[in-house]
Amino acid sequence: MLKNIALVLASTLMSLGLAEIVVRRHGSVKTYTEVNFGHYVSPFQAPSYPGPGPHNITTTEFSHISQLNSLGLRDEEIPPKSQNETRVLFLGDSFTYGVGVDTNQTWIAQLRPKVSKAFPEKNFRLINGGLPGWDAVEHLRFYRTSLASLDADLVVLVINSSDVNDIIQRGGVDRVDSAIRHPRSELFWQHSHFFRWVMMTLFRWDFNLNSPNENKRVLFWASEQVVKATEDLSQEVKGHGHRLVVILHPYPYEISEKSERGYFRKPFERSAVEVVDMFEDFQRLLDSKPRAEYSFINDGHFNLFGYTVFADVVWDYLGPILGSKVP
Repeated sequence: MLKNIALVLASTLMSLGLAEIVVRRHGSVKTYTEVNFGHYVSPFQAPSYPGPGPHNITTTEFSHISQLNSLGLRDEEIPPKSQNETRVLFLGDSFTYGVGVDTNQTWIAQLRPKVSKAFPEKNFRLINGGLPGWDAVEHLRFYRTSLASLDADLVVLVINSSDVNDIIQRGGVDRVDSAIRHPRSELFWQHSHFFRWVMMTLFRWDFNLNSPNENKRVLFWASEQVVKATEDLSQEVKGHGHRLVVILHPYPYEISEKSERGYFRKPFERSAVEVVDMFEDFQRLLDSKPRAEYSFINDGHFNLFGYTVFADVVWDYLGPILGSKVP
């Protein structure tokens, strides 16, 4: 009897081990960090703040080292504001930071000569406040504590669907970093790709470890929280006598796959925040092109050509704003 139980147990463990090897080699349930950095990083935690100094990002597709200023921004040191200077502060995640390209190739860097050429008589300073992995809530807090002192006349918050995803993982506008909870099942999720495959195939979990019903609920809540964070930021910016504009843009794969993940755009229709929706512009300019032409396939960020298109689309909206009275 005991021998039979031992044989069944051994056979089960061998089968599970074989299944684990097969799923891992297939790679279909790898997380973003596993694909690009070779190891698992829990998404259920506060984003890192790189701080001043050199900042290295290396994936399987690119590598670049950036020198961050004393505020931890991918920009030169920002001097005291001169009397005739108009400042534009861009806040956002890795797409605003410019992951995938050198500092002088980000879409903000590509905007600067456009602004100088269009307004040679004016003194504009464009500040890159993008930080990888950050969301609207983090930028609201960072503006309150550090960036309001830059006295930016125009603040541009750049948002995509990852802001919703980040809020699902970390919490909304009332989040407390130390209280961010890891799902109980994450231990199995982290160490077993076969467990992921079973849960995603049979129970249709997503990478946030949510079932379809739970996913629908939290997507609605998190989208509302993104809007709440932008509305709070708008009040902060207006309190300093300045103007906030929110830009909504797609992920590269959302263009190529004609994804409906622009779900987070809908709640902004009911908001008083000034919003620029660039989804249709990206679809119009890039839909006919293969994704590899404008983005990194594994990493998912835009490449140099993609960021050039990004700069062109932003300029179409930003140019008239800068030509008017700011704020």
